[in-house]
Amino acid sequence: MNDAGETEALEKKQKSPPVMWLDNDNFIYAKLSLTRNTAEIMHVDCDFASEEKICEITSIPRHDYASSFYRNTDNTIIYSCAAGNYTIDVKKKKCTKNVFENVGGGFAVESQENAAYGRKIQFLTTEIGKYWTDYSKTKTAVGHLAASFDIVVGSERFPQGVAVWNTISKKWQELDAADGATVIGWVEE
Repeated sequence: MNDAGETEALEKKQKSPPVMWLDNDNFIYAKLSLTRNTAEIMHVDCDFASEEKICEITSIPRHDYASSFYRNTDNTIIYSCAAGNYTIDVKKKKCTKNVFENVGGGFAVESQENAAYGRKIQFLTTEIGKYWTDYSKTKTAVGHLAASFDIVVGSERFPQGVAVWNTISKKWQELDAADGATVIGWVEE
């Protein structure tokens, strides 16, 4: 590779371009450019010493956010940056902005926070509620979702507890745990 990311593009928290190995011989990385506010997602095949552009994400706002790759619950590759989360399809050579993040069990949480209500939560594409939460703060089990949630006052956030929804009652139950509680998982008895 001639250039794995422009040095000027790397933010304070981003010391190197984000990389994800696909197997022993292939990886993808984000070639970042602050001057153009873009991230080119590049695929490298070590066997053939080849590099190709998969897609380009544009209009990335100035930020103090370290971008990264991860796999969601469906084993789909996601690139997370200040412009949002994108599904990366290496074979089709495209990236698609995620409106909702799949958190497992048929549940999804809105990717971008909305200043008016937080994030929408869906079960099988039907909206079941809105909370000031994050998809990373949710855990699911068959027919159940639990999410820690906040109250937002101006620019400040205050933890409020854990909200639980299930397919039996189809109602939210809020558990008071305002002292920084978070959901770590489910236990099956």
